[in-house]
Amino acid sequence: MTVRNALLAILTLGPAYGLQLASEFRRRTGGAEDVIDAQMYTTLKRLERDGVVAALPKDASGKLRYELTEQGRAEAEAWLAAPIPQGEPGARDQLALKVTLSATLPGADVRSLMNAQNALAREELARALAEAPDDLLADVVLARRRSSLQAELEWLTEARTKLGQVAPFGYAPPPKRGRRTKAEASPKPAPALEPVAG
Repeated sequence: MTVRNALLAILTLGPAYGLQLASEFRRRTGGAEDVIDAQMYTTLKRLERDGVVAALPKDASGKLRYELTEQGRAEAEAWLAAPIPQGEPGARDQLALKVTLSATLPGADVRSLMNAQNALAREELARALAEAPDDLLADVVLARRRSSLQAELEWLTEARTKLGQVAPFGYAPPPKRGRRTKAEASPKPAPALEPVAG
């Protein structure tokens, strides 16, 4: 579900082709999760089948680009705004991906997302603190949940501070056509996020 939603969110920037989306996914998520190029195309076909993206005619270079449908845009916007309940499978990794992705997208409100996530985590922690199981084993499990929620709140505070230095940005420029030079072919570190001016 994470890759699906992340692709829809990235496509809010406008039409893109598969390898471009894979590159943008890696660029915008800080390595929270990787995506295999073949997985990208399989997911795009599923999104097209589900009516949330539409394939455009091939461009001059022969690349098939995809764009959001109205339904896809609504789904992307809803996902970007909704906090993730702690009990959801993969919630911690999904939260990191969603927050970093949101911080890079013009129009996404990462502060509101983080505020909603903070409120949800505080509510869940208050409920967990109010529980007093009679069973020792249940108490051990509950202690783990409390610790996890406290850690999430600390992470949100730290992430908010760090992401205050990130400005949203659009798609990376397309790669140059033709053979790559030796310098271009050598591996380079992922580009740093652009800091907010002034």
